[in-house]
Amino acid sequence: MERLLALKKVPLFESLTLDQLDAVARLAEERDFRPGEVIVNEGDAGGELFLLLEGAVDVFQGREGGAREKLGEIVAVDYFGEMAVLDDQPRSATIVAREPTRLLALAGTSLKELILQMPDISFEILRVLSARVRSAERRASGEGAPSEA
Repeated sequence: MERLLALKKVPLFESLTLDQLDAVARLAEERDFRPGEVIVNEGDAGGELFLLLEGAVDVFQGREGGAREKLGEIVAVDYFGEMAVLDDQPRSATIVAREPTRLLALAGTSLKELILQMPDISFEILRVLSARVRSAERRASGEGAPSEA
């Protein structure tokens, strides 16, 4: 039951029914990370979606010469890793636990099978991902940013 309540708080799954949430929960594997521990590396194959239930992570991208640039952070309750799962491309960033972190890992193949069995889930996932893309586009174009004096 704890997993269902936690999944209900994840934006990607907040609109799912209890039966759909239960199906997701049964497929997910719980993992714990210590501060400083790398969860995924930029460039690696992206076979899992991660649901951040407790804690916080930092997001980095590599630069020429090995230096990493911090792009941001993700705090519970949220998710990451969806792009690599959906487009079968390598990870676009490195994710490092900033504090003790508890995740649910959902294998991409399991997520795809679940979508085939419960097509309604795909509409909810697409709705949330579309909103995330729109938000990123607004940030990139400067909409909503404070004006310069």
